[in-house]
Amino acid sequence: MPLLVTLLLLAAPGWAPSMEGTWRHAGGEAELQGVTDAVDRTVNSMAAPMRPFARKRMHRTINAVGVYAIALDGDVLRIAKDGTEPRPVHLDGATRDEVGGDGKTAQVRADLLDDGVRHHWTRDDSTGSTSFRLADGGARLVVERVIDSSWFNEPVRFTTTYRR
Repeated sequence: MPLLVTLLLLAAPGWAPSMEGTWRHAGGEAELQGVTDAVDRTVNSMAAPMRPFARKRMHRTINAVGVYAIALDGDVLRIAKDGTEPRPVHLDGATRDEVGGDGKTAQVRADLLDDGVRHHWTRDDSTGSTSFRLADGGARLVVERVIDSSWFNEPVRFTTTYRR
């Protein structure tokens, strides 16, 4: 493990191994409705002619994850969503090109937080981040997602919670 990563992990003691495991959505229907409401707020702020197409596409692609599986592999978190192949989240802060499930390339980077990690991505005219934070002494995983685009007047922003 590179010295810089070792020092960064030591600065945030214990959270990375504590994040490992399988996390299931525990926020209930209210949180799921919050995701729907966040998408609708963004769509409703768009120009009227774009709304029907945007609403359909965004509700199909932006949703709460049911299960996260997280493993620590050296200086890389491997995060799988709902049984998909794990995606690497490198903890060294470097920006990398990564090909997504849709075949498009994004620039990705992770920032260490006191209680977790924030994964940033940029591609085409869109940006976003997903923050994974431990709460309640590691009993809960709080995930905040922010998705923005030049097509949006305001970003989609929502939080979901998980338990082992």
